[in-house]
Amino acid sequence: MKTLNWQSPPQHGGDLARAKAQHRAISPDDWLDLSAGLNPQPWPIPQIPADCFTHLPEDYSALLTVAAEYYQQESLWPVSGSQQIIELLPKLRHNACVAVPEVGYQEHAWCWLKAGHKVMTYCDDELEQAAERCDVVVVINPNNPGGQRYPQTRLLKLQQRLASRNGWLIVDEAFMDALSEQEQAECSLAVEAQQDGLIVLRSIGKFFGLAGIRSGFVLCQQTLLEPIRQGLGPWHLNGVSAYLTQQLLLDREWHGRARAQLSAQMTVQRQQLDSVFESQFQSQYQGRAIGHTSLFYTCYHPDAQELQQQLAQQGIWVRYFAQNSWLRFGLVDNPQSLARLVQALELCLNQN
Repeated sequence: MKTLNWQSPPQHGGDLARAKAQHRAISPDDWLDLSAGLNPQPWPIPQIPADCFTHLPEDYSALLTVAAEYYQQESLWPVSGSQQIIELLPKLRHNACVAVPEVGYQEHAWCWLKAGHKVMTYCDDELEQAAERCDVVVVINPNNPGGQRYPQTRLLKLQQRLASRNGWLIVDEAFMDALSEQEQAECSLAVEAQQDGLIVLRSIGKFFGLAGIRSGFVLCQQTLLEPIRQGLGPWHLNGVSAYLTQQLLLDREWHGRARAQLSAQMTVQRQQLDSVFESQFQSQYQGRAIGHTSLFYTCYHPDAQELQQQLAQQGIWVRYFAQNSWLRFGLVDNPQSLARLVQALELCLNQN
C-alpha cells in the first residue's frame, strides 16, 4: 500500500472539448466519443410535467418508495449524482486513514485528501490488508476502469472487520446496474446496506445513459443516513431529475431489454478489439486486454497516450489512464461506428 500526497485535483472525465480544440480540422459532429463509459442508447425521456419546473422538490416520498423496491433496500436517500455524496462523506469523519483503489475514480481519493485525511492506495491483493490498517475502505464494484468484480461474501467480511472498529466500507456501484440480475445478486451490497458501517453509492448516469440529470442514491443504515441528509440540505435533487429517476426506475421492461442489448453489443465489440490487438501481439503490439463491463473495454498499451492521440487524429476519442498506461473504450452504439473504430485502430497499430 502507498500513501497519496496529491497537491492538486485530478483530471477526470473524457474532456472531449480538449480533443476538439486540439483537432479543429475535424467537424464537431464527426467525433466518435468513447471516453465516458455511458450507455450510448439512453433511457427515452418522456414528457415532463410542468410542476417539476415550477414547484420546489419538497417531497421525495414517491421516489423513495420506487427506489426502495428497485434496490430492495428502504434505508436510502436520493443524491445529485454520486459526486455529491463522495464530497460529503469525508466531512463526516475526522483524522481517518482511508484506503482507495490504486486505479479507479480519483475523486474518492481527492475528496478525502482535501478534507485532511490520510489516504493510501491498495491493489486487489491488498484489500484485506487495507481493511486491517485503515478506518475507511473504498471499493469500486465493478471497478472502473479495470472491470474487476468483487463478490458479496468477500466484501461483507471486510464490512465486519471495519464495523468492529467503527470503520466504514464505501462501495461505489456506479456500473452495477448494467450487470445481469444474477451478477448483481452475487456482487451488489445494496440489499445489505443497513449493515453497520456500510455505505453503498448508486448512479443513474451510467446504465441509464443520463449523466446530465445528476441523479443517484446513497444506501446505508439510518444512523448514518441522518447526518448525510442534514449535510445535503433541502431541495438537493431538483424536481426534473427526481421525476425522471422515479419513472426510469419503474421501467422494468426497459431494464431487461437494455441489459441484454448492452451485453450482446459489448461481446461483439470485445471480440473484435481482442482480435485487432492479438493480430499485432507478435510484432509491435506489446499489450493486453485488462477487463470490461457491458459499458467499456479496457486494455494496456506501452504507448497508450500516443495511441489515444493517433485515434483522436481520426476523430475518435477514448480515455487514457496515465498511471497504468491503459486505454478505456466506451461501448459504440452501432455496427458502423464499431467498424470505424476497428479500422482506425488497425491503422494506428500498423503505424507504430
